[in-house]
Amino acid sequence: EAYPGWTRLTLSLLPFASLLMPIVEPHLQVFDFLNKIKDYQNTYKSNIALVVNKFDLNEQITLRILEDYKDWKILTLPYSEIYMKSSYDKLKEFVLPLLV
Repeated sequence: EAYPGWTRLTLSLLPFASLLMPIVEPHLQVFDFLNKIKDYQNTYKSNIALVVNKFDLNEQITLRILEDYKDWKILTLPYSEIYMKSSYDKLKEFVLPLLV
């Protein structure tokens, strides 16, 4: 989900990426996107670090994501105004080890 033109630009950079980190929210349309990411992963041999934002807004879809893409590193972040302050630290702890 991006501004027009951004998708093409982003996808053109995939061959140079060692890590793909899509950030999604749990809704049915996300599976088309995640399947494309899986295809890119298979083609370019990139690692995946998926972030499911607001996972608790649709727990059924979140569970399906966790099941369908269990070979990926997945971080789930709940929807909460209070949690927003601490989510940065959690995201940093998740991402930094993947960049080494």
